[in-house]
Amino acid sequence: MKKLVFTFYIFCHVIALSLFARCFFLTRFEIPLHSSFDPLPTSSSSPTSSPLSNPTFTSAIFLLIDSLSFNSTQSPYFPLLSTLYSSKSPSDFNFLFKFIADPPTTTMQRLKGLTTGGIPTFFEMKENFFSEKIEEDNLLYHLKDNHFHLSFLGDDTWLKLFPEHFDVEIGFESFNVKDLHTCDLGIKSKIFNEIKNFGEYKKNFLVGHFLGVDHV
Repeated sequence: MKKLVFTFYIFCHVIALSLFARCFFLTRFEIPLHSSFDPLPTSSSSPTSSPLSNPTFTSAIFLLIDSLSFNSTQSPYFPLLSTLYSSKSPSDFNFLFKFIADPPTTTMQRLKGLTTGGIPTFFEMKENFFSEKIEEDNLLYHLKDNHFHLSFLGDDTWLKLFPEHFDVEIGFESFNVKDLHTCDLGIKSKIFNEIKNFGEYKKNFLVGHFLGVDHV
């Protein structure tokens, strides 16, 4: 009888572990295709163009501050973020987003989720150390396809994931966790020059990825 109970006990554990592994360690298949904009039928004879062809704003700056607590946006030590958070800020131009990520929160997985809209899997954590080009549909592909001038400053993981997208590439080493300043100071020294160059192009999109808080 004890042997039968023990066998049943082991059998239940094997089934439980199998279900856990199958559900938690998902296998994700990437489709190397890109979506296209199919215009909706309108009463006018001219077809509707892609929203990115005639955007509401011709220039945008996407600043990502790695590992910064959302509570810090209201801190007096971050006056710029406090301004963005304030209701007095012109909401038509400034947007502050609270990003919540499930573990593991490695950079590659989170950037992949932000730019593709997909859900990275747990096993992709290992790819954070040797990131490869994203082949599936993504935001930067469509920006580039619609003739946006793309600039990047910060964590060089972006350049590994999107090696052919950016017109301006200023990347900094992301795995030297003892370096708290090089990346952030490098962005601060270059970003305003890039913003001044916006006038040379019809449409601009700039990405700045700060690392100092994450390394702390």
